[in-house]
Amino acid sequence: YQITGEGYTTIAYTLFRCFGKMGKENLLYRPGRASGEKIVDTPDAQLQGTLSFSFGMHYSKDGV
Repeated sequence: YQITGEGYTTIAYTLFRCFGKMGKENLLYRPGRASGEKIVDTPDAQLQGTLSFSFGMHYSKDGV
């Protein structure tokens, strides 16, 4: 999740996320190379088609 908006009054949730590549270059603990040795193309991992989600949330000032 991410707290956003003017005055930080909005909560944004990511329900589904995908990328066409696996790995990341120049991580702080692995400078100069990608995680897993190299970046790999993964085009089949990208969102293909329509998805439907159900989502619920409970908010309480008491933390219960």
